[in-house]
Amino acid sequence: MSNELRSDWKDFAATAISFLVSGAFMVFLIMPIPGFQEDLVLSGILAAIIYIIVLIVTLLALKKDEMKRFISFFKRQKSDM
Repeated sequence: MSNELRSDWKDFAATAISFLVSGAFMVFLIMPIPGFQEDLVLSGILAAIIYIIVLIVTLLALKKDEMKRFISFFKRQKSDM
């Protein structure tokens, strides 16, 4: 397996894990659990914190070169907006 495919695989895995965590949390927001939906602001803040933790763990798991490429991807997206 080439280095390019290996790094792409890590990016796809990180994205999938991030979507799974945020998707699982959104299921809890939709489910009628007593007391959980009463304060959606706190639930939204909790979702943002979980997403940031997953992003930081993903960045720490990547090698230095891959981390620079990952960060530059977000900078390009921000400049396109």
